[in-house]
Amino acid sequence: MIVPRTPPTVTPDIRAFARSVLSGREPIGLAHVPCQARRGSVEAECFAAVDDQVRELGGTAIQGWALWEHPGVLLEAEFHAVWCSPLGGVCDVVNRGGDPRPHILFIPDPTRRYAGAPLDTVRLPLVTDPRMDELLRASEAIFEIMNRGDRATRKHITIPRVEHERLLALQALKGHRLAELVRDHGAT
Repeated sequence: MIVPRTPPTVTPDIRAFARSVLSGREPIGLAHVPCQARRGSVEAECFAAVDDQVRELGGTAIQGWALWEHPGVLLEAEFHAVWCSPLGGVCDVVNRGGDPRPHILFIPDPTRRYAGAPLDTVRLPLVTDPRMDELLRASEAIFEIMNRGDRATRKHITIPRVEHERLLALQALKGHRLAELVRDHGAT
């Protein structure tokens, strides 16, 4: 599985992508945020981890977007939350399981609020290739299956067998296409 990386610097392309994610607004506060996973938190559940951190230690939640890249291939913005301590320090407290990171690139979005249902990742292809179109369609279909009906607001979901098989096929297709694109177009 190819994992996106945290962009090491804020390039003009990253800044333009952040602006598009924010519907044309200037990306104020776009910065690298240190990671310190909250002990005992559920993997990949940033909103719950930040809420628990605020209840225990005070401070506030900042909602926005974590920016990721597959260099030369794809930029992604994932709706995310980070913790702002009572003293003003900002930290990403999400448990990333086997993918710990020293920091993420984060942009606050004061216009969006987590309402119990996920937002789909925003993607910007950096290459023109029919395989990218397949990857994007597969990503959208995966999100739709995972969030169909009341699945969007439930923590534990059951997916009917036929949908589960389609989900596995889509995930495999997405992984293969991404690997091919990184091999053929990726930058270091």
